[in-house]
Amino acid sequence: MSKVSVCMATYNGQKYIKEQLISILSQLSVNDEIIISDDGSKDKTLKIIKSLNDSRIKVYRHKMNVEKSKNYHLLKKVTRNFENAINKASGDIIFLSDQDDVWKPNKIHVMSEKLKEYDCVISGFTEVDENLIEIGDSKKYLRILHSNYLKQYLNCPYFGCVMAMNRKFVEFSLPLPNIAVHDRYLGLLAKRVNQLGVVDEELIYYRRHGANNSAKTNNSFLSKFIFRFKLLIFTLTRGNYK
Repeated sequence: MSKVSVCMATYNGQKYIKEQLISILSQLSVNDEIIISDDGSKDKTLKIIKSLNDSRIKVYRHKMNVEKSKNYHLLKKVTRNFENAINKASGDIIFLSDQDDVWKPNKIHVMSEKLKEYDCVISGFTEVDENLIEIGDSKKYLRILHSNYLKQYLNCPYFGCVMAMNRKFVEFSLPLPNIAVHDRYLGLLAKRVNQLGVVDEELIYYRRHGANNSAKTNNSFLSKFIFRFKLLIFTLTRGNYK
């Protein structure tokens, strides 16, 4: 049976992290693990994690020297934090997880089955507010995920919180490039090598509460152009997938 590693990057997540961890732990076997890379939380995040008293949770501290540049992007720090968690994972299957969502009970089973066909899998999600009240869905993203490479490149419909990969693809994709959004790189790379599987089912409650890191991106035309150019270069130059 494949060992599962759930990789989570945390920072000041005390408000929602207990609910998220409980939703994940209930789906794990005794041999699975949750790898948490914490980026110096100043609230009660680490205390809450410890209070669960579950040996499957392994916490690592992450510290990145903030780039003293006007071009520094918060999400680059998030990328490095996730990479630290991925590098610590020992599982055959690696799930990425945000600290503030809630997983639906069948997420690991459904995605693990799909990973028998593809090396990287992404599912749908139910968009909810901070109180888990439904405010949207992922239908438009799923439609794009079923489209061709060019349309996906232009739209980048990839969310790490609904992504899972096997060990082979993880080793191929590392190290993560120095761009702001790691999940877009992983998704487009998987699409490029014909290993992106799509699960149309909505398998998590994706919480939108105003403090999400994804809400802090720079949406100027120039920044989008530069990002997509870098994304294309990084995915095309990664090499052949064997």
